[in-house]
Amino acid sequence: MSLYFKARSPNGDASSPPKLQGKQFVRLIVLLFLALLPIFSMVVQNALTLKEATALKSSGQETGNEIVFSTEIGHIVHDLALERGTTSLFISSGGDTDVYQRLLRIHEQTDNTIGSLSRWLPYDKHYPDNFKSAEEFKTHLAHHRSNVWFKLNETTVEEEIQFYTDINKMLIHIMSAVLSRADTSQLWTTVVAYQMLLGSIESTNLEMNLGWTFFNKGPGGFSTEELIWYYEALAVGSSQLENAVVYSHAVEDDLEEEFFGTSYEKELIRLRNQIKKNKASNTSAENGAKWLEVMDVYTHVLEETDERLSEKVLQIIDDILRQNDVRLSSGFSVLIVVACIGPVIVLGVYKMASESQAVAANLEKVTTKLADEQRKSDKLLYSVFPSIIVESMKKAEKLPAEYFDQATIMFSDVVGFTEATASLSPHKVIDLLNRMDQAFEAVFTRYDVYKMETMAGSFMVASGLPRKNGDQHAEQISCAALHLLSAARAFHPMHIPYPMKFRIGIHTGPCVAGVVGEKRPRYYVFGNTVNIAQSLEKTAEPSRIQISSSTSELLMSLGSAFNLEPRGEVTIKDGVKMTTYWLSQEGRKMSH
Repeated sequence: MSLYFKARSPNGDASSPPKLQGKQFVRLIVLLFLALLPIFSMVVQNALTLKEATALKSSGQETGNEIVFSTEIGHIVHDLALERGTTSLFISSGGDTDVYQRLLRIHEQTDNTIGSLSRWLPYDKHYPDNFKSAEEFKTHLAHHRSNVWFKLNETTVEEEIQFYTDINKMLIHIMSAVLSRADTSQLWTTVVAYQMLLGSIESTNLEMNLGWTFFNKGPGGFSTEELIWYYEALAVGSSQLENAVVYSHAVEDDLEEEFFGTSYEKELIRLRNQIKKNKASNTSAENGAKWLEVMDVYTHVLEETDERLSEKVLQIIDDILRQNDVRLSSGFSVLIVVACIGPVIVLGVYKMASESQAVAANLEKVTTKLADEQRKSDKLLYSVFPSIIVESMKKAEKLPAEYFDQATIMFSDVVGFTEATASLSPHKVIDLLNRMDQAFEAVFTRYDVYKMETMAGSFMVASGLPRKNGDQHAEQISCAALHLLSAARAFHPMHIPYPMKFRIGIHTGPCVAGVVGEKRPRYYVFGNTVNIAQSLEKTAEPSRIQISSSTSELLMSLGSAFNLEPRGEVTIKDGVKMTTYWLSQEGRKMSH
């Protein structure tokens, strides 16, 4: 029998539950109020917090995207500043080949930075047409770069500086517009400006020391390496100062007030131009003293500006802390109310919360362990297979073999490695192999190549597969091979008393590639192209690169800066004769 029937009214009417009378009703209302009050307070507080958090999240996401985008633009500005300085050096050196090789690497770095933009720049009708898209902008740069090479005597350092400066001004203007939309608190922009200005001060101090060295050298001037060093210090310092101005207009205001337009600035420009021309005058001692004076004033202005930025950061942080104090006081008041009234509720849910916490802790451990195992598995997969293959395997996609119309394969082997290591202990052999792998793996990661196999000092490297790269595979493999020879000369092997020498063979042709095996799958490449490349390595000479005619023809069609020296006909596998070439990078033109 239910409690309802036991508590029925004295007159025996069981049709309705008993009614609460007087103090019982009041007590029930008070208990309900005490129970609901902390819940209501928490609901209100959490609603306000949720609203604020939602607004902050939306604003933070938008701000974060704009910050990342502005940083990407800043990288382009920095790379173009380096390209500007190196181009000026190339022109002033009269077309020095070493400077040109350095300039080509900077061109590639700039193009990669442009290509890595998360989105293209916001276009405005006032901008030039070559800013409409990344392709048009790259085409504009490529056309200008070709004019520098083919019309070397028709351009000047001043024209090159003006060309790149105009582009950077446009990019900095776009970055300013992006940052103005993203900056809500000015804290992060001020901090970034402070850090950029610190970097500019460091580079300016280096420039001051190099300039003082220049004026002390007398009429001889800088060597090529010293001049490159000076150009880099000047470019980095100027780029970081420009970025600091973008992130904080206070930097520009201070420089306008204390340095720009003064006689010190004019004198600094004059002395910098003299260093760039690398022609010391008969008054080098006097110019050296003037250089120190001007640079001391300039760095002092930068340091004072940096100090003011530091104070501004602290002020902004103080304001944020004061706002947080207000929020903390409000939250603390609600907390006191909840703490005074909520123990009854807390006791009621304690057991359930404890059980939930234990389940959550156990789940967290399992999740953490699973994530660790997943990371280990991914690391192992990426070390065995190309990334594009790993992504397909993760999606449980089938991986059929693929035919490639054209790819370039390279084989390399250390001359006399087996004989050199025959007398070494196993521990020393393993140590040597690990050191070699660490040193030469860094070479391959710099190019669009994939290391297929490594065995006792031998490497098999491919380009153009599994990710196709157009006609660039021969050039990428050739660059990696030249870099490998350079790294071998710089590598100092332990346990072996003489430097290592590689034999390298390269061939371009069709092949088939795919994943072979189920228990121990590996990514393999098959075809006569592989056999020919391996035979070219076997018949190569120490510290030389032997390439086939198909590879040489592709390199020549691209106009790459390699030197090809005919070797003649060489007998490769099964008595087959093939015309081969020696590959080097001595000079800019190819010879057949």
